Amino acid sequence: MKKKFVGNFSITALAAAMALSSSLTVQAASLFADINRSTCTTPNCQAATIDKAVILSEQPQSGVAATTPWTGQFFSTGSECVRIEVLDTDPPGRDLIMHFVGPDLTAWKDDDSGADLLPRIEAETTAPGRYTVVVGLFAPTLTNTNTRFKLSYGRYPLGNPNCNTPTLPN
Repeated sequence: MKKKFVGNFSITALAAAMALSSSLTVQAASLFADINRSTCTTPNCQAATIDKAVILSEQPQSGVAATTPWTGQFFSTGSECVRIEVLDTDPPGRDLIMHFVGPDLTAWKDDDSGADLLPRIEAETTAPGRYTVVVGLFAPTLTNTNTRFKLSYGRYPLGNPNCNTPTLPN
């Protein structure tokens, strides 16, 4: 079987890590309160906003750039659209990448669908449960500092304008 790679990870390895993290006693990702499904139609309307999430840059002894991505978990009832979008970064202009993995191990990835090199995923979910989001730098360098970002998360009925261009699973 041919493996698909997402960044430096195969989809299989990423999905297995997400499944393992959700079964551990220690919470590996931030678990966010559920929000109600919204029927509003303007971009990111009634979405929850996570402000000041951080991707940590590390200073390894090897001289190779390394970061610790931000992870979070969100709920979906399945048969709905989940829209997750990075709205801005601090410092500005950072190129981020986002992965979204469902409880059934369906995975989505996006790099630049949002504004200014920012990721946006419009996932048509099928399985109810917790979905894991991982946000990281697209190309870490030794000069990158810690990156703060603002993320929106909304749940909408299938066919809602917030999911006009659904992200295809990969």
